[in-house]
Amino acid sequence: MRVLRGAVVLAAVLVLAVAAAAPAWADRAVVAWPEGSVNVRGGPDLSAPRIGRLARDTEVEVLGTQGEWVRVRHPDGQGWIVERSLRRLPGPEGQDQDLWTRQAPLNQSYR
Repeated sequence: MRVLRGAVVLAAVLVLAVAAAAPAWADRAVVAWPEGSVNVRGGPDLSAPRIGRLARDTEVEVLGTQGEWVRVRHPDGQGWIVERSLRRLPGPEGQDQDLWTRQAPLNQSYR
């Protein structure tokens, strides 16, 4: 019983340590495609299957990037969206959320 209690305490300490190391905020963006909705793809490529669409002004959590593609978590799941279709949302004051290094105009069609 003592060993089990010690293991539970150790597990709780590890969980708290991991939570403390993770940032308290997530990178956020909003769909800002001028033509309305944007395709969500199963991979970071135009040839990847379209797995959904997101309407303009839908907020997403940014999970990562690959080239000109951004992996996002959205209300219906996860997928990839072309970077140009998103607008970054400001983070908490004093937090640097500069995930993307270039700013691309919203003038190319990605369908």
